[in-house]
Amino acid sequence: MTDPQPSLVRRARQFLFRSAVGSSADEEGNIFADYVVVFRYPVVGVSDASRAEHEANAVTAFRSFLSKLRSVRLKYEVRYGEKNSLLVFVLCPWERLKTELYRSRINDWLTGVRIADIDDTGSSSVITNALTESERLRLVHEIVTGAVEEGGAGVVPGVDPFVESLFPLHDEEFDKVGWARRDKGIIVKLMDDVADPMT
Repeated sequence: MTDPQPSLVRRARQFLFRSAVGSSADEEGNIFADYVVVFRYPVVGVSDASRAEHEANAVTAFRSFLSKLRSVRLKYEVRYGEKNSLLVFVLCPWERLKTELYRSRINDWLTGVRIADIDDTGSSSVITNALTESERLRLVHEIVTGAVEEGGAGVVPGVDPFVESLFPLHDEEFDKVGWARRDKGIIVKLMDDVADPMT
């Protein structure tokens, strides 16, 4: 009887559960990833003769991908996805994010987008209060997909072998108090304003 899991999955176990602990943990100590990368290694259409070579290429690409994440100081955890895929949960530690935020704000200031002075004290409370969730996700996306020459990992879905997609996790807390529920009256008013001219 053959093992139902491809050998890539068996070999990938050595990469499992490298997670970070710290500022990204909530009150219960749960850690939430910033992004998920889908690493898919299809075996459909691969002949038995070339299957070993295909799996070796997938393992090499996976190791290279994880090496890119480590090179920019990102943390990750690998889980099984659908058949022939792995989900890589990517977490950006606070120190790495703070560096990227400072660099981004300097760039904004130099290009005239930001007119306020840059706080060079590095006070985490000042930076944290000014950092929105969308800006955090944008910065982490830039770290993951940015060019290696610019300090990014250079991971691009569709370009990197077997890297299928990159997406942020769904924020359930935002849904509970999101603008769509909180400002239902505004939505109704907007719908009325749009409907009135048409009648």
